[in-house]
Amino acid sequence: MIWKVLPEERKPYGRLTGSALMVIGGSIIITGILQCISEQEYWYYITVAGTVIGLVMIGYALLKYNRGIF
Repeated sequence: MIWKVLPEERKPYGRLTGSALMVIGGSIIITGILQCISEQEYWYYITVAGTVIGLVMIGYALLKYNRGIF
């Protein structure tokens, strides 16, 4: 059986996954700006944290609205 996102849940699902992608993209942009200002290695932890948070949000959206990962 293939589960799909229900039509009434598509807007919240899209909002949550879109927010997760904005978190990932924002962390990459912030890291790039800070890396231009000062070349410190610990700025990359912002990218790692943002990517992990974004992936957790996407996983949560998949489990909640798609009722599974696949």
